[in-house]
Amino acid sequence: MIAAIRSALADGTVIPYIGPGALALTGAACPLPASHEALSGRLTATTSVPHKLRGNLTGAAQFIENFKHRKTVVALMKAAFAAEAEPSTLQNPNRPG
Repeated sequence: MIAAIRSALADGTVIPYIGPGALALTGAACPLPASHEALSGRLTATTSVPHKLRGNLTGAAQFIENFKHRKTVVALMKAAFAAEAEPSTLQNPNRPG
């Protein structure tokens, strides 16, 4: 099984799912939101959302879309992920750290 997986990775027919914790490998200074809570915080930082929805990513995004318009959600998401993160040690094994 391992040989088949290795072959598929080499052929580019399989893309590994590393998981949401992959951003943690870039270090504490990563400018991207690495959790639902962090993204929810970014969305609600500049847009008024009921207090009970502030920590709920899907609820906050739906509220913003319903009451502020979808273009607001799109703009907030683009801003949240606009920064470039440094490659992690997983992406660049020669990186110190």
